[in-house]
Amino acid sequence: DVLKNRNFMMLWSAGLVSIIGNWVLLAAIPFYIFDLTGSAMATAGVFMAFLAPGIIFGSIAGVFVDRWDKLRTMLVVNLIQMVVVLLLTFVQSAEQSWILFVVLFIESSIAQFFGPAENALLPKLVAEDQLVAANSLNSMNDNLARLIGPAIGGVVLAVYGFSSVVVIDAASFGLAALLIFFVMVSYQRQSASEPVQTEPAKLVMLKARINEIVEEWQAGLGIIRSKPILSNTFIVIGIALFADAIISAILVIFLQEDLGMGSAEFGYIMTARGIGGLIGGIALGQIGERINPRYVLSVSLLALSLAIFAAVNVTTLTALIVIMVVGGIPAVTMFVAVQTIFHKNSPEEYLGRVFGLFQTVLMLLMFLGSAIAGIVGESVPARQLMIGAVVIYLFAAVLGLWLMSERRMIAETAVG
Repeated sequence: DVLKNRNFMMLWSAGLVSIIGNWVLLAAIPFYIFDLTGSAMATAGVFMAFLAPGIIFGSIAGVFVDRWDKLRTMLVVNLIQMVVVLLLTFVQSAEQSWILFVVLFIESSIAQFFGPAENALLPKLVAEDQLVAANSLNSMNDNLARLIGPAIGGVVLAVYGFSSVVVIDAASFGLAALLIFFVMVSYQRQSASEPVQTEPAKLVMLKARINEIVEEWQAGLGIIRSKPILSNTFIVIGIALFADAIISAILVIFLQEDLGMGSAEFGYIMTARGIGGLIGGIALGQIGERINPRYVLSVSLLALSLAIFAAVNVTTLTALIVIMVVGGIPAVTMFVAVQTIFHKNSPEEYLGRVFGLFQTVLMLLMFLGSAIAGIVGESVPARQLMIGAVVIYLFAAVLGLWLMSERRMIAETAVG
């Protein structure tokens, strides 16, 4: 039913195309940089360059998103990303690897405006009782993309080289921008009567404008602090993604050094995870409104930690693919639960800031996880780091079961 909504369908399709391109690139970059440098720190540095802008700009981006036309913001972001990512074609040697880190940093900085804009726009496109289904479909985007993108990225890197991977990613941004353009035209016509937030006088002093932005940012932070369901969700998912960052930073090294696998096998593994995510997204989209998202979050974290532990202890590609299919299910339901919690417990006018702050916190923790993995990974075997990440995941799951319990939620709300 949600996909019958033309605006949502066009936006969803744009997201799918763009994420496919992202996964084509993300499947290739770690192998490319590791082959160029042979360094665990450099490989982790790819993720750090990608995550750092979220720490610096993520929450501030949410403030601007609440002021700007959200569809136009997404359109411009995709067009700029299309141009910037093509600069990666200049990276041909270890000495030029600095270009890769700079370009990733710039591209990720621009992308910080897209997520909050998309999430803030969603409640305007679908009814409240369709939010779980819409969030499930958006999460399925990532997993549909994993079915296609990593396999393409791994094979294209092995056969045609890194430049071809970059061109595919750039083309995906261009096509996504075209789809968003049509959503923007249709959405503007339907929303012509909606009041538009007015800016202060054009000649307002720069200091006053900065103070205004800071105040709006603080107001968004206050909303999160005032609602235990929001702040507790931040804590639980933040710890989990700290562990996830460790795994992401060393996965390529684990596959190459422990299992003897290359970029093509990495593509198959990510595709397998996408299949699991697709199953999880469809299932949760069908029954999501009957399940409390707080419990979905905690149970998903527990199941995901067990799946990762199993993956660390297998030695064949077939077994790893099966585990990744199973593990892909809770990986999606976890994020759907988080997004639904935010949508249902945040005032509409604060959604951009809530998702922006969420982005900043997650990027900070994931940046720290990647940095630790890169530093420790120079001397500690990748398998041991993976097991340490599993322990952190389990801690997040147990903490979630406690913080998200009905009794604790009632008690904290009453105190607040």
